[in-house]
This record gives sequence, C-alpha cells and structure tokens, in this order.
Amino acid sequence: MKRKKTKDLRPALAFDNRKEVRLILDALNAYRIHHIDLHIYPYLEEELKSLCDEIEKVEQMFNKKG
Repeated sequence: MKRKKTKDLRPALAFDNRKEVRLILDALNAYRIHHIDLHIYPYLEEELKSLCDEIEKVEQMFNKKG
C-alpha cells in the first residue's frame, strides 16, 4: 500500500483497476435495489444513487486511461 501526505485531511480511496471500481458499484446497486426498506429509510435510495454516480465517474477515469 502506498501512502501519500497532503494538506487535505479527507479520507480517500484509490483503485488499482476498473474491476475494483465495478465491484463496489455493483454491490452498492444490489444493496440499494434489494435491501433498503423505503418505508423506513426513504432518503437512503437517493443518497446511494448519488454515491453510485460519483463512483461511475471514477470508472470513466479508467476508461480514459490510455
């Protein structure tokens, strides 16, 4: 594992390949579709959709890698 130091203290994830990104994206979508009770957590579906959109941007970065 590589460690980098920056002034930004927010946690971050780094992916080695597109397959890792796709696995997390698929798992989040499966959880969102099959395990959320919208009567109890109506806001959670929208939050997970937003997170999936951000992860899709990461996947697109691997597609542009040349």
